[in-house]
Amino acid sequence: MLAHYKLRGDRPILLASAGAVGGGPMRAITAQLLRLGHEAQVVIVCGRNERLRRELARITESQASRFRILGFTDEMPSLMRVATLFIGKPGGLTASECLAAGLPMVIVAPIPGQEERNSDHLLEQGVALRCNQVTTMAWKIDRLLADPERLEQMRRNAQRMGRPDSARVIVETLLHEEAAPVALDPDTQELIAEAARGFGGPVMVYDAATDELLGTISEGQLAVLSAVLERESPDDNDFYIDGPTIELLRDRGADADLLALLEQAIEERGEVEIRWEREE
Repeated sequence: MLAHYKLRGDRPILLASAGAVGGGPMRAITAQLLRLGHEAQVVIVCGRNERLRRELARITESQASRFRILGFTDEMPSLMRVATLFIGKPGGLTASECLAAGLPMVIVAPIPGQEERNSDHLLEQGVALRCNQVTTMAWKIDRLLADPERLEQMRRNAQRMGRPDSARVIVETLLHEEAAPVALDPDTQELIAEAARGFGGPVMVYDAATDELLGTISEGQLAVLSAVLERESPDDNDFYIDGPTIELLRDRGADADLLALLEQAIEERGEVEIRWEREE
């Protein structure tokens, strides 16, 4: 992995992730990482947000020798194993993957609810530091990198909490534990089936004018868009998005990832017509 991305093993490696859709304050994070005093190498994963990837590649061009700007990748487990620090949101899967890799975290912009609680737990266990203001990130990371004993302790704490064999344990438990079979009545079975249908593949979101892929959303997020915004017909797969539209969605409880994707979509022109398609 080090050779593949031309990374050096004798320098810290910071792994920053904008998630699968390329949301969050990654531009501000990148600006901070450009200001680091340490000669750290930085890998930034932009997900499916090609516009963000191109923009960050341009922003970091002056320090291109130590920045690697990636789009969507399925190599996150390998990147986590070689990284020194992870920078991003403390979602359940992300936090679990970091802990399994023994990777300390720099937490940024946790959403209210489960991410806030995850953040509290990770801080209490000594595996993370948190940047409530992105503008403090360079200072906090430089301070941590200057304290190798603290960084090593955070790594050991992450290893202690991690469960890299959790999938195997679950399967073995299901196969070998003697437990009474679960019997579900037809109504309950239908409820479960209906809920499962909401966990289909990602929904692709495009700029209707340019056909540029803006990112992906879930069926649940699409349902929020459809419920809040007007559709001309059941077959309509376009939505007009501008600032007031995003505020309306925010007021109606749209989640942070959906709002971040839409905010990035209108960043350049102030408005956009988006088109959605289900992935085949």
